[in-house]
Amino acid sequence: MAAPTSSAAERPGRTIELLMPVYEEVCSRSADGVAATTAYVSIQRTADDWLQLVFPFSNVRKDVACVNSGSNCRCNFVRFLWSLLVLMERRVVRVDATYVVAPRGAAGLSPVATLRLHVRVHYDAECGTSLKDFGFVLCHLQASMLSVVPHNQETREKDVAAALEDAKTSSCHVVGCKLHRWESLSSMTQSNPRLNLPDVFDSLTSQIGVDQMEVRDDATYVVRMTRDKKQTFLTDLPANVLQRIICFMNARDLALLSCVCSLFQHMAYEVVPGLNLVLYEHQRRSLKWMLHRESPSLTCSPQPHPFILSSEFDTDSAIDLVDDKVIYESARDGK
Repeated sequence: MAAPTSSAAERPGRTIELLMPVYEEVCSRSADGVAATTAYVSIQRTADDWLQLVFPFSNVRKDVACVNSGSNCRCNFVRFLWSLLVLMERRVVRVDATYVVAPRGAAGLSPVATLRLHVRVHYDAECGTSLKDFGFVLCHLQASMLSVVPHNQETREKDVAAALEDAKTSSCHVVGCKLHRWESLSSMTQSNPRLNLPDVFDSLTSQIGVDQMEVRDDATYVVRMTRDKKQTFLTDLPANVLQRIICFMNARDLALLSCVCSLFQHMAYEVVPGLNLVLYEHQRRSLKWMLHRESPSLTCSPQPHPFILSSEFDTDSAIDLVDDKVIYESARDGK
């Protein structure tokens, strides 16, 4: 899946990141080793009908290979880039490609490289063009509307590390893709489990990772308790006690408290003042998810259509990611 662009109204299109090998010839260097690098790159055919990454500013050419090329990886990475190149040659899409290297020395990890592709509809795309043969690429252009970027630095770093690890073990190597994970033989032979509604809401909550503080920072709490002048705060109370407190508050007081304390804001998602009904755990999680999705910070910002890839020019050309064809958006809206 592609992450929504920062401003869909200003820059239509989708951005996809593919995990790549680290090319030492392209990387900038620092005293600590590989430094953060961003380099423009183009995808071109070779004389023997293969794919090359061409770095014009460093005069480097690299044959396309996946990040696991040294371990006989049988992925669809090359197929993905081939399909994208054909779409570019047929003037269906335009692509800006950037090679990005991010050092991770602070975490004791090797640097990671990605190929960042910003894809948008070509202004010459012909309406009615069938794209049925390019479903493998088009499925990655759907905007993920349920993703919420956490503001907590630690949570964000964990999410990025998990996404990179998943991309390395997927069949497409697209960062954030959940459609093409390698399945073990045992999981393939098992029958599909029955739908369990509480599990669905548990997964929604874990994916969204709604911004929250820890109930109590134990390290800070111990330091405060060892001082001569001990300081205690309301948020030092156990979570179940805080939950009981907000249950007795009216909507106005709870809203005011949530404005000045992110912990109470987080806990308030699970409480509806005046609701004389005991909710199960999965119901509280789903309520929290729905209220978060309806927050003004999300509803007031422009969101891309998840299944329509629009043109960045004053044309109505777009790609219907459901029917896999080029359409006119006005014609689609009139249906």
